[in-house]
Amino acid sequence: MKFDNIKEQAAFLNGYDQKYLQISAGKFQGQSHNSLLDNDVGLYIETFNQTLDQRAASPQNRYAFMFFMEPSNFAHLGPQEFLGDDILFLPPGSLSDWQCPSNTRNCIVDISCEFFEKIIQGHFNTDQVMPKVYGEKSIIRDKDYSTLLRHTVKFIFKRSEPQSIKKMSIGEMVGFKKSICELLAGMLANQNLPTFNLIIDVPNKKLSLAKSIQNFIYDRKGVGVEPGHIARDFGISRRYLETMFKSIYGKSPSRYIQIVKLNEFRFALMAKKNIGKNIGDIAAEFEFWHLSRLAQNYQAHFGELPSETRNNLKIAVLI
Repeated sequence: MKFDNIKEQAAFLNGYDQKYLQISAGKFQGQSHNSLLDNDVGLYIETFNQTLDQRAASPQNRYAFMFFMEPSNFAHLGPQEFLGDDILFLPPGSLSDWQCPSNTRNCIVDISCEFFEKIIQGHFNTDQVMPKVYGEKSIIRDKDYSTLLRHTVKFIFKRSEPQSIKKMSIGEMVGFKKSICELLAGMLANQNLPTFNLIIDVPNKKLSLAKSIQNFIYDRKGVGVEPGHIARDFGISRRYLETMFKSIYGKSPSRYIQIVKLNEFRFALMAKKNIGKNIGDIAAEFEFWHLSRLAQNYQAHFGELPSETRNNLKIAVLI
């Protein structure tokens, strides 16, 4: 499925409360594909042509594994690097916070708790308690497992294409479901082997501070936030704030604040509850007072004017 609306693509993975912010400039285009083996297991692959900040939380009744379909891809998971052969394990209720460059190809394996915990328990004696590792968010760096996982996902997608899915037997479907879950459960069970590398980096003070400031900007949607106030409130110098933000996020704090505000303004424009409001009133909510300058900055970042975004929404509502 193709998307030109970032909010619709974020909602494609149901139940994860995903929110995407477009960081790079240009018209957004994305694609998402899924293979739903049944309610127990779902596979989702997505691509997009812009750098995105992505925030989500795994549902309370689902496990999730996130990884790249191409080993050359990379991203940042919070303040730390997430490489092409890394696999993120998210137990139920876990938060994830990504910044992915353009043209990455991400995959999420979504598994019901009931089904996955049966698979996990099969790796232990009946009197053994499920190890703590199955309840801890972790990054696993293992080229062999990531390569095998990618091949398994590609094979399942090939076999479950629309022209093939009708020919798939129930036994084959169950086999696919079990094979990928056994692979993932075994990967976690083998974490203590000498050849297995479980990466759990503890961010340093600088990265933790940058993350706290980023969350501060996000929580306020960029409204009423100024670099000088941030420096004062967090007890650092303006110069240190500038240097830190550019080194970690590649942008000055003022530019980052503007990008967050532009994204939030765009979401407000696209909200059906605001369809009766004029653009100027919505802009004022985000402290955009110069509409001609706003239109110019908006077009430079999203590839269209605010009025075009609003007109596209009205057309969609009419349809």
